[in-house]
Amino acid sequence: MAITASFSGALSDRVGSRTPATLGMLVLALGLFLLSRMDVSTPLILVAATLMISGLGIGLFTSPNSSAILGAVPPQQRGVANGVLGTARTLGMVLGVGISGAVYASMIGQNAAPAPSEILAAADMGLLVASVVAVVGAVTSATRPRVEHVPGLGH
Repeated sequence: MAITASFSGALSDRVGSRTPATLGMLVLALGLFLLSRMDVSTPLILVAATLMISGLGIGLFTSPNSSAILGAVPPQQRGVANGVLGTARTLGMVLGVGISGAVYASMIGQNAAPAPSEILAAADMGLLVASVVAVVGAVTSATRPRVEHVPGLGH
C-alpha cells in the first residue's frame, strides 16, 4: 500500500483520478474475494500474496480519491474538505467493522462454542460482503462527476 500510494498519486496527476481509483477498488474487491475463498489449508505464501493484492488496491484508490475530493473544492476550503475526508474514512472503517461483526454474529448465531468450520464460514462471508461493497465503491468511483484539474491534486 505504501509503495502503490505514491505511484497512484503521480498517475492520477497524468490520467485523472477516476481510472486509478476505480481500478484500485476493483483490485481491492478481487483481493477480498480471494481472501474469502481461503481455508485452513491455504499456504501462507498465498495468504501473503492475497493480502498484498488487497494492499495494492487500497494504495491505488486512496491517493487519487483524496486528490479528486480536495481538487473539487476551492483552496480556502481544503482544510475543511480534508477534515470531512478523514471523518468519512474513519466512519467507513467503523461501519466496515460493524457490518463484518453483524455478518459474523448472524452466521454464528446463538452457538456458544461454534465449530472451526462455522467460524471460518462466518469470516469468509464477512470478506465476501466486503468484496461486494468494494465493487459498489468501484462503480461509484467510475461514475462520479469530473472536476477541474488542480495541478498537483489530480483531476
